[in-house]
Amino acid sequence: MKRHKARLFFAGLALLLVPTILSLALALDVPPLPGRVNDLAGILSRDQAQQLEERLRQFEQETGHQIAVLTIPSLEGDSLEDFSIRVAQNWKIGQKGFDNGVILLFVQKERKIRIEVGYGLEGILPDAVASRIIREEIAPRFRTGDYVGALDAGTEAIIKVARGEAMTHGEAAAPRKGARGPIMDPRLFIFAAFIAVIVGITRRTPVGGAVGGAISGGAVGTLASSSGLWIFYLLVGAITGFLANFYAERAWGQAVERWEFASRSMAPRYYILRRWRRR
Repeated sequence: MKRHKARLFFAGLALLLVPTILSLALALDVPPLPGRVNDLAGILSRDQAQQLEERLRQFEQETGHQIAVLTIPSLEGDSLEDFSIRVAQNWKIGQKGFDNGVILLFVQKERKIRIEVGYGLEGILPDAVASRIIREEIAPRFRTGDYVGALDAGTEAIIKVARGEAMTHGEAAAPRKGARGPIMDPRLFIFAAFIAVIVGITRRTPVGGAVGGAISGGAVGTLASSSGLWIFYLLVGAITGFLANFYAERAWGQAVERWEFASRSMAPRYYILRRWRRR
């Protein structure tokens, strides 16, 4: 009975933190992918968007590589890196099994730019080259308000590098060796761990907490991750659920022992006080 009350107590305490956790977990929504050019900021005219769409389509037919352009009005307080990673995970630009896609992201209000490169193109378009394209081709036009020119110059530079052509302003930086592993969204990690804590402290034993945490963590990872990170989320959920149950039981047991000790130590004093008042 005491253990059941402990679980309910800690579950209620954890639920009080739901608004805070959700504020971290919920961020700017990823827009759908209707085409190669997604001008949500309204930078391009209809003709300009169609011309860019056709250029990217021809490039894809010639090389097999895919490039998508996304412009948004504002990040609304979200992180540029986190948002671009979520876009890449949801859009899955590139051929299946090759991951040979590139996303060019423009944020109009904050004037931020990011190039998200798939693993299959990192040997051709590493971070150093992507940063150089932003610094030399896009940013100067972006700062002057020439958004159309910035988009055009950025996509043209990406196309040239992806085809193996040299950049116009000097030599490109040497490609990196190897490729990055799957990228984890920190907000998703916090959310999965929090759910595992809630599930873990409501189980009867630490083993049950581990099983419940593993199921909840694996479910969150499977639903929200496009890579093989669901195994990682499963392990995180199992460990978090086990520890949450173990320490919840331990903390509640210590609290009960202290309460019982205090009650026993106070009982003689209370009895003497009652006798004194009767006199």
